[in-house]
Amino acid sequence: MSYNKRATAIFPSSAAGTLSSRPGSQSSSLAALVAAKRAELEDIQQLRDISNALTTQLEALEAKLATLQNGAEAVACIMANFDSVLKVINMAASGLPQAKNQESPSNANQQEGAKEEDNVKDSLPVPLVRILLEQQAQGTKR
Repeated sequence: MSYNKRATAIFPSSAAGTLSSRPGSQSSSLAALVAAKRAELEDIQQLRDISNALTTQLEALEAKLATLQNGAEAVACIMANFDSVLKVINMAASGLPQAKNQESPSNANQQEGAKEEDNVKDSLPVPLVRILLEQQAQGTKR
């Protein structure tokens, strides 16, 4: 007696066609998946490199900001004391003797123009620091 082969699939006609077509389609779908994963890996590596560069730049920025903060604190300290500095300068300027032109009675009536210049000089405050430009000019010519 001969026995017929028993079919293992529900649809025997399509099962034979599917088995023969699956190895090719599985390899192409796997190849596409591998290619997609490689592209994703490249993107992640680029992201890692860019993140490292950004981290380096942010650390440099942090150092520059720390320097800027120290400078800003120094400027704030100066600005806080600036009113006191101006008061001290004002007190020192008011405490200095004013330059007075002591004229003898015989020289008092000599020149009217000289008196006007003296009045202008008397109205100006005495400078705290005097720089003699004439001596410097002669010193540079030597």
